[in-house]
Amino acid sequence: MKRLSILIADRTPEYCALVSRWLSGHDTTRVHSAAEALSATRLLHFDVVVSATLSDDPAGTDSIRALKWQQRWTRLLAVVNEKDDDGVRREFSRAIRSGADAAVRRSNDEKPFLLAFRACWHDVPHACGALNSRTDFTLSRV
Repeated sequence: MKRLSILIADRTPEYCALVSRWLSGHDTTRVHSAAEALSATRLLHFDVVVSATLSDDPAGTDSIRALKWQQRWTRLLAVVNEKDDDGVRREFSRAIRSGADAAVRRSNDEKPFLLAFRACWHDVPHACGALNSRTDFTLSRV
């Protein structure tokens, strides 16, 4: 995989650092709010944006729309922070409708994240979700 420019937007600095470590072969920029993410996309080019959704806050999906509007070519991976499977499915659907190219369940497990990241970047068909029987990630493209 070529070296990518990636924006990681999450209000938790520790999670940003973890994702940055998982993506250490790429150039990563970390921000901790939607406003900082929008500012960064005005100033810099990103191949991929990894952005947290905020299930209790409609501004989370609004920021996904705004980020996609700023840089239409950018692939966007939404990170969903829900505990139960119904909540995860609801948030996956909300993120995809807002413009995310893929969504992944937030965890400290590197493997599901990297599977979703690679699938998002390479535009792998949705059927690839069958590789993992749990609802750890989903893709929007068919």
